[in-house]
Amino acid sequence: MSTEVVSVRPETPVEEIARTLLDNRISSVPVLDRNGRLVGIVSDGDLTRRAEIGTEPRPAWWSPLLNDARSTAYEYVLTHGRTAADVMTAHPVTTTESAPLHKVAALLARGRYKRLPVMRGERVVGMISRTDLVRKLASVAATEAAAPASDEAVRERVMERIHDMPWNMRIRAINAVVDDGVATIYGWAGSDVERRAIQVAVENTPGVRKVEDGLHSVPPYV
Repeated sequence: MSTEVVSVRPETPVEEIARTLLDNRISSVPVLDRNGRLVGIVSDGDLTRRAEIGTEPRPAWWSPLLNDARSTAYEYVLTHGRTAADVMTAHPVTTTESAPLHKVAALLARGRYKRLPVMRGERVVGMISRTDLVRKLASVAATEAAAPASDEAVRERVMERIHDMPWNMRIRAINAVVDDGVATIYGWAGSDVERRAIQVAVENTPGVRKVEDGLHSVPPYV
């Protein structure tokens, strides 16, 4: 996560928020009250449909007949409001310092968020973004590439990955041979997609630089 949190106040003008996002090359900023508590978040998406640039929604002529005054007024504030308090998403989704990365990734994907505030109690102590997860992926790949292992050790990793695959395959790959980082896998696969899944598991095993596919498809009558 990024620990240098760029934030705004509820009274911060919309134009200043736009400049803050651009100057810092970020996609959203938390909104903190006078006591430093999180009260909302403003993203670049909140600033894309604005009256100043002619991108506000253009309702059809019959919309007033169907939409209630409350929702129409709310939409007007979002597209014409002058401060963070007007355009922010209140009660934003957050995470914590101790949250596992897979849960953070699930939150980002579920809500299609680009960044999440990281909380310690009521305080924002960082922001975590999709870019942070990509950076973590790159660092893991670099670490694995820098850690040489014997062919036998790599084979053990390959077999562990195959046996730990998270579903019940009809027939599992039963063996693998590793020679100078080239993994050859033998056995049977219940379908083309299972066959590819086995290949992917082996490809992702640290120490494997190439996969030779010796798998066979299970006959339909098996």
